[in-house]
Amino acid sequence: MKEGKGVWKKSGSDEITNTYEGEYHQDMKHGIGEFRWASGGYYKGSYEYDAKMGYGEMYWADGSIYRGQWEGGIQNGLGIMIFSNGTRKAGTFKDNVLVELLMN
Repeated sequence: MKEGKGVWKKSGSDEITNTYEGEYHQDMKHGIGEFRWASGGYYKGSYEYDAKMGYGEMYWADGSIYRGQWEGGIQNGLGIMIFSNGTRKAGTFKDNVLVELLMN
């Protein structure tokens, strides 16, 4: 059972892998960590019992970025979405959807 800081790596059919490096509690991502997908995207921020929780930043392979609050593994709370074309939308997110625009 993982406890404290650690590294996890999942190998697929090729050498490109998903990885996690960060804190664990009771064998779950818990605390600060960084998860990288084989596709090139990654998340760095806070986890609580394997779910993104609190502040975190998601970087997609296309260059889009979300910086803000997470709850239960999804975008919930204040955040800013920066799309790969440079468009920025900031506001309140609920269940991964921008529901209140504060800045465009």
